[in-house]
Amino acid sequence: MLQAGISAIPVPGASLSSASPATLTHTPETTTTTTTRSTPATTPTTSSTQTPQRFYRLKNHEPTTTPPNPTTTPAHLIETTRRTALYTLTLCRNVITILELTRLRKSRIGLLHWLEFWNRYYGRRFGRALAAHVTQALGRVDALFRGVAADLHQLTQRVQHAVATALHTEHEILGLLERMEDEVGVRRRRRRKKAQAILGSMRARLEAIPVKVSDELLDDLKRGVFALDVYCDYYPGDEGGTGSSAGVGEDGAWTETRYITRRPLSIGMGGNYTP
Repeated sequence: MLQAGISAIPVPGASLSSASPATLTHTPETTTTTTTRSTPATTPTTSSTQTPQRFYRLKNHEPTTTPPNPTTTPAHLIETTRRTALYTLTLCRNVITILELTRLRKSRIGLLHWLEFWNRYYGRRFGRALAAHVTQALGRVDALFRGVAADLHQLTQRVQHAVATALHTEHEILGLLERMEDEVGVRRRRRRKKAQAILGSMRARLEAIPVKVSDELLDDLKRGVFALDVYCDYYPGDEGGTGSSAGVGEDGAWTETRYITRRPLSIGMGGNYTP
């Protein structure tokens, strides 16, 4: 009996084993409660993450509405660039014509003034000897500048035709203008070098008379007779100062010694010049 009673008394280990299922059964409840409690916390996060997705979705949809604009703006830019380039080429052609005509007119007026001065200062025979060398150089300079002006006209016409038929990009039109500018620069430097050589040989022939041609006198001849600057480029000059800058003034300013630093010899001239 005693053994039977002992077996009926709950053993501490048995009671723990019997109590353990209770604890085990309660653990799922705690887990379930935690899961159920955590689910409401996750719902705001999902709602908060949905709003940025809408914002980025709107930004991603923006390019879908803008593609028609890039297709139309390049064509508009090309046409604007084409019209501007054609207008620029027309201006260049007009400027070339105006510069050449102005040079011819002023050089003729200046030559007449200088011939009058030489005839009055040296006499007719010696003045003609001086004018012969200057006139010969002027003819060569005229031929040079007329040829380059005609070449530049043809160049602008070719570029104008290329710009009118250019259909690809704006960069192509601008490239045509840049190449034309480079070609104009090459022709201008070549013309300048040839004109300087012509005037240098004229100076040598004048000094062989002998007349000492100073640098200041040569610059005055370039501006007055040839309508060029000191670098042998176009020098249109001033409308009001044609007489004073190109030839003889009535006040006798052209008889100053700075223009003729050494008077020509009278050998072979019969002493017909007046000092």
